[in-house]
Order: sequence, then structure tokens, then C-alpha cells
Amino acid sequence: MRRARRVASFSHLRSAVGPHDAMDRTAQRPGGAPGAAVRFGCTDSSESSAQPSERQEHSLAPLLAEFDDLLCGLWPSHLIELLDPENPRPLAIGIDTHVAERLGLDPPEQRRLGRLFRRWCLTAAYLKALRNPGAQRHNLDGQAVEPVDPEHQRHAREHLFAKREKWRRRDEAAAKAEAKAAAKASLRRANSAKPRLTLGGPGR
Repeated sequence: MRRARRVASFSHLRSAVGPHDAMDRTAQRPGGAPGAAVRFGCTDSSESSAQPSERQEHSLAPLLAEFDDLLCGLWPSHLIELLDPENPRPLAIGIDTHVAERLGLDPPEQRRLGRLFRRWCLTAAYLKALRNPGAQRHNLDGQAVEPVDPEHQRHAREHLFAKREKWRRRDEAAAKAEAKAAAKASLRRANSAKPRLTLGGPGR
């Protein structure tokens, strides 16, 4: 029987943690897999170091909170380590199916889990882990099972580049809007400081 460990707070998720064993939440579903295995980590991508505003994606805590809400705090072994925001690891293809089978999730939960993993695999942190030279995919036991396909790494670089371009354009637009607002405020202050002319001369 596997032990279960309750995730008390997301401070546990913000740094590397020790192994977390898993327990079936219900009996394993026969056949268990969702309708179609999702090839996590292979569809999108990109490159560069910390550019314009990775602050656009400054916190992954809300996404991890959704995982915890769905899994009721019962995280399969090593999954927390694999989803560590500071050091994410490329995931084995179809890992959503394996999680669903291990925890006995019903079809609606499986679909929700698939959506959460897709969102995770499109984050900048995950894409950077995917594109790294020599990157290996890991299963639920934290073991490396296969190297990341070079084509998947290329997609990761492209998608990460696209993300950063989007952030750069957003930052530029925000900076322009801020400069425009500052200029308007400065003009208003200058106008309010001018002496006002009054009709009529002295003695009137």
C-alpha cells in the first residue's frame, strides 16, 4: 500500500522537496486512460535567457494550486519535484494518463488534468527545461526514461521565442502608454501653473 502525503501549502512547491509517495484515491480504473494520450511537452517552444518580462509569468502558484485542488493533495511520487517551478523537468509523454490511472480519476477529472498539464507544458519555465541540450523526459517515479526529441526541442525554442516577443511588444506598448500619460500629466501641471488673464484693467 502506498503512503499518501498531504500537500499543506505551496511553499512546498516553490522549492525542491523530498520524495512524495502516492496512494490510489480510489481503486484503479480498468484500462483507465483518457480518450487520447496527450504528447505533453512536444507541441510548442523557444529560446534566450531572461528577456523582456518573464515577470509576465512571475508566479506558477495559481496553476499548481489547481493541480492540488484536483488531486486533493495526493500527489503521485515525485510529481511535485517534476513540477518544481524553479527546476521543472521534461515529462514523459502521456504522463497525464499515468497520473489518472494511479489516482483513479473519473473522465471529467481526466480531462481537467489534461488541460492543466497542457498549460504547464506551455510555461516558459517548462519550455526552457525542454529545450536544454541533453534534456531527458521523466516518469512519475522521477526516473529519466528517454531523451527529448530534437524536433520537440526545436518547437520549444520557437514557442519560447514567440512568448518573449509577445512580452516585449506588450512591455513596449505599456511603456509608450505610460510615457503618454506622463506627458499629459506634465502638460496639465504646466497649464495650471500659468497665470490666468482676467478681463478689465486696473480700477475697474
